[in-house]
Amino acid sequence: MTYDPTDPDDVLAEARTLANVGRLGEALACYEWYFANAVRIDRAHRGVRRSFVLSDWAKLGEVYPAARVSLIQQFTAAAECAKETGEIEAFLDADATSDYLGMQEAFIDLLRDMMSRWPEIARKVYPEVILRVIEQDRHREFRALLGDPAPILRSEAFVLEDVLARKNSNPEFDRHGYAIARFNRNCALLQAGYRDCGDMATADSIEVARKRVIERLTG
Repeated sequence: MTYDPTDPDDVLAEARTLANVGRLGEALACYEWYFANAVRIDRAHRGVRRSFVLSDWAKLGEVYPAARVSLIQQFTAAAECAKETGEIEAFLDADATSDYLGMQEAFIDLLRDMMSRWPEIARKVYPEVILRVIEQDRHREFRALLGDPAPILRSEAFVLEDVLARKNSNPEFDRHGYAIARFNRNCALLQAGYRDCGDMATADSIEVARKRVIERLTG
């Protein structure tokens, strides 16, 4: 098979191969190229696939300090872009990057800045990060961004349904128990967040929705 240095999938595979054989500087260059170019070439490289790359990049940074420095630079650039332009994808890149780097305070500072400069954008992206904010026990500060939890619940239910579907098609796939526990945990976090912010009715509705999803997907 011919390696194509302009194909994001090939570059990502090459990065992992290089990392595995200890050619860490070259692996880092591949991750940097992927992050800068993959979405522009093919929008399918957003979301989960991009998250996997950040995970690999962060792991590389544990053994190769230059990779961590580079990832911090990626966070800084994304955060500055989000603050200056209100660009949603830049904010989500900064969110994911800071999470893998463990830069929780930097992320909270960015969300605070977005709420001040771009309140409508902040409301739009808050469902993407609310669970992280609640986990850090910072949700009371951002209660003004709370909205309908339905999009969050749909997203969490979709992840659970996808895992259970793969279990049904492959009996050896055993992550279904973890996926159910994750769904229940995230629903409990969401309930706590709304309850702490004084919205008891929404917190109760989340529990009703959680039970319906579990009953529908697990019988």
